Amino acid sequence: MKTSDNALWRFACEQWENAALRNLLLRLQDEQGYRVNMLLFACWCAKNGIRLQAHITQAAAQTAAWHERMIIPLRDLRRSASEAFSAQEVGQVLQEAELLAEKAEITLLHDLVALQGTRDIHGEGEIKEASLCVDNLLSVAEHFGLDCQAEDIANICRLTVSCTYAKALELTQGKLAQ
Repeated sequence: MKTSDNALWRFACEQWENAALRNLLLRLQDEQGYRVNMLLFACWCAKNGIRLQAHITQAAAQTAAWHERMIIPLRDLRRSASEAFSAQEVGQVLQEAELLAEKAEITLLHDLVALQGTRDIHGEGEIKEASLCVDNLLSVAEHFGLDCQAEDIANICRLTVSCTYAKALELTQGKLAQ
């Protein structure tokens, strides 16, 4: 699978530099089974005016086999190798392989919306972007049948799009109450 340096990959790398966001995403991955790339995809779509609900089924289907056959086994191998003191170099090589597999998955996700070009352009500004981010993250949680904490969704939105935690929490709680 050919990977490319695309806008979603650049966004994901930029966001990954934020330690608070990285720690939150890894916690959600490890404790609740969230797929980090899908969460970042949801946020990137919001920043680009794309409503993920129209794409989530196809995005999950297109990436499921890759995620299950490549990313998860590489992550498990990397973690096992990293735990063994004498295998640290192997762990680094596996981490590089895992990162390439993650980039390939990101490319699949990017190409899905780039080809379809569906945008939700009604409204603009901070509130619209935050609302779309909340909607997209809730679509990921719902599609994968994952537990969703309003505080986690609000924090992801606060850290990835232009909004305050209070506004993101208000939007999330309102949408969860519907």
